[in-house]
Amino acid sequence: MHEEGFMDTVRKNLTLDRQYFGNDITTSNRFRDTISPVLSDNVQGSFREIYVNGFYLGHNDIRVGKKAKTHTQSSQETVELICCMEGACLQMKSTLATPVHLIANSYNVIYSKKNNAETDWYPTNGRVSALQIHMVPQLFLEYLTLGDKSRNTVRFEKNIKAGKSCQLCSEGMPLSPYMQFAIDQIINADASKVFKPLYIESKILELLALQLKQIVALEKKPIPTLKPENIKKIARVKAFMEQNLHKTMTLADLSKIAGTNDYALKKGFKSLYGTPVFAYWNTLKMNMAKKLLLQKTVSIGEVSDKLGYKNQRHFSSAFKKQFGLTPRQFQT
Repeated sequence: MHEEGFMDTVRKNLTLDRQYFGNDITTSNRFRDTISPVLSDNVQGSFREIYVNGFYLGHNDIRVGKKAKTHTQSSQETVELICCMEGACLQMKSTLATPVHLIANSYNVIYSKKNNAETDWYPTNGRVSALQIHMVPQLFLEYLTLGDKSRNTVRFEKNIKAGKSCQLCSEGMPLSPYMQFAIDQIINADASKVFKPLYIESKILELLALQLKQIVALEKKPIPTLKPENIKKIARVKAFMEQNLHKTMTLADLSKIAGTNDYALKKGFKSLYGTPVFAYWNTLKMNMAKKLLLQKTVSIGEVSDKLGYKNQRHFSSAFKKQFGLTPRQFQT
């Protein structure tokens, strides 16, 4: 183990060398939250580390002109939740037979005997953002026994007990709007210093619960196979909605962006992401509204305008339907 932080050096060839778990997460209950700058000729950004009550979190937020590479080393056995919010990654672990491949807004859960890995990061619009949450296998297994099981979770549990490194899912799973909001709350936790560890831990557990629930549910109702070109079209619409929360458009408008028809977009989106097109967009808008209202630096009317509502009353009704409180009640 190395007592230095996760980030050791940043090389000019875009390789980031890391030695992590400077504190053993099996025994460390001391809260720690540090941010290290990432600076080189072609890479800029930050790497954040959080230790909290048996969890280790690492958040990459970098801007890079081309592919970046990271090397990680640790002798500790862990279960890792890896969430790719922006960009894409291809990770090769020394103990895994197949690489971990994630595109933007996807995740997987990985058990590793040793965390020796090489990861290639591919930016989207010049940016990569990913969150990795590590815990000891015993802790993960405790949570796994609390909910329903599936073939994947049963297999994953057997592999952990046998000490066989593996991925929970054969491919990346889509991050739902609720998962994205939980991740945002983890990264931007603004709770007081006293309660921040408890707040972050609760959001980690919320994220894990949402992911396991989705994995079990989708196995009971498998996602229909879509052609790669159709997946790209649907993903184009999803990215558009995420980047244009201030707009209001019809299904026909979105279909033109995708280059497909209304029926194909409607059916394909629900099949791929498990939620209807406009339910997804509305959830994104409401989560952003919640984030803005928590800051208390903008008025309810301004939040309504930022999210494309022509009538503040319509915004308030949508917010109450989503969260059970009006925007004003939420702020107080």
